[in-house]
Amino acid sequence: MGVVTALSITLASARLLETTIGPAATHPRVRVLQLVPYTVWLLARMTASAFQIARIVLDPRIPPEPGIAHFRTQLTSPAARAMLADSITLVPGTMTLEIQGDDFTVHSFTPEGYLSLPTRGPS
Repeated sequence: MGVVTALSITLASARLLETTIGPAATHPRVRVLQLVPYTVWLLARMTASAFQIARIVLDPRIPPEPGIAHFRTQLTSPAARAMLADSITLVPGTMTLEIQGDDFTVHSFTPEGYLSLPTRGPS
């Protein structure tokens, strides 16, 4: 049922996606082999961050230190920038607030969260 739902949503949103980020032919091809190490790194980062956030929330002696970080990426593709923004938001304690061209604004629950942000993302 999940596969059918995902396929239905993908097909239904294909035209909207193309309207938003442009035709697929204008974007670089996805290199699946480069996504594998990125995915492994992202999952490890998500796990480590989840434990760190849980520790801060559960231990009253450790105060959170939220902050806003700004950084610039060299990604040229809107799809790659969107994937980077989504990856940042998937990590517990961080959230992409705004993207203006290649400038990102990110909120983080801890300084460690915004110091370890991926600024390149997958190619």
